[in-house]
Amino acid sequence: MSFDQAAARRAVLDSLDQTARALAGSITELAEGWVTHTPRLPQVWALNQLRLKAPVSAAMALRLAEEHQGDLPYRHLVIEDEGTVAELAAAVAPATGWHSERLALMVLGPAQAGTTPGAKAPPGTRTAVAELTQAEADELSRHWLEEDFPGAGPEVLAELQECGHLEARMWAERRLGVREAGGRALAMLKLRRHGAMAWVEDVYTLPAHRGRGYARRLLDRGIELLTAGRPDMIFIVADDNDWPKDLYRDVGFRPVGPFWQVHRSPGLGPGIGPAT
Repeated sequence: MSFDQAAARRAVLDSLDQTARALAGSITELAEGWVTHTPRLPQVWALNQLRLKAPVSAAMALRLAEEHQGDLPYRHLVIEDEGTVAELAAAVAPATGWHSERLALMVLGPAQAGTTPGAKAPPGTRTAVAELTQAEADELSRHWLEEDFPGAGPEVLAELQECGHLEARMWAERRLGVREAGGRALAMLKLRRHGAMAWVEDVYTLPAHRGRGYARRLLDRGIELLTAGRPDMIFIVADDNDWPKDLYRDVGFRPVGPFWQVHRSPGLGPGIGPAT
């Protein structure tokens, strides 16, 4: 049977859409897509987003952002169409507040999904993988968020972690990790399953312990566990410009298409900067 890349991309985008819509405080339907608002978690971009599902002009994208996100200190658009992103980049002055991020949707290839695990970790990296407690996962998540959002205050970090807990409950999340001899968790991976879809999320290792094969070992074990449940699809979302995408490819994931997050930080004028 041939692999339908477009259908796989649509299935993953639909899962991400369903998650945001299920967890948001309210949804406003638009001809071009939809908007979510979650006043209880105002700093969580994923739950306060303008989702553009159809191609639109740059002027329309900016108008919709102002119209529907004017009460927020930022603008956050999730865009499926590459032409819309390109037109935005061409229409506004560069480096004046907007930044775009290209994300790669990846699914476990048909040869792996439901039959065999991904490629095995190299010798010397067979550190035991264990289930992590919520507290251990929260601690690693906090370190990751502090890396990704330097200077973010405790309230912002708390909101982001609360969103993670909401996603975990929706997706019946399991948390895998690697611990050092003293018991401290050094690396983690989250396994999520909702209906026929499975999602590998938050592959993270503390900076001082990287380069030891922990992420590869976690991915191997995670794929084993997920494939045992025979979901229709296992997916992961990767930064299209960062090296972990190559690791995911090594264990059997293949890219099925991108989408984009376009964000404007507070206090800055319109414009699109380089991908973050």
